[in-house]
Amino acid sequence: TVSELVAVLWASLQQYHHGISLNDAYDIFDEYLADGHSATDFIPVILEIYKVSGLIKGEEVSEKN
Repeated sequence: TVSELVAVLWASLQQYHHGISLNDAYDIFDEYLADGHSATDFIPVILEIYKVSGLIKGEEVSEKN
């Protein structure tokens, strides 16, 4: 749901931007939508947060010769 996506965004900001409230995270999401994006466009952003945090593996690129 949108509220879960925003909650992940908010939690990911807490280490370096601990002053940001959940309402601020909703404002960030609203600005993202106002810039012409859709809620489904936000899913790759959340997936990148998961990759950076180590919750899911990033794409492994290997060169086979």
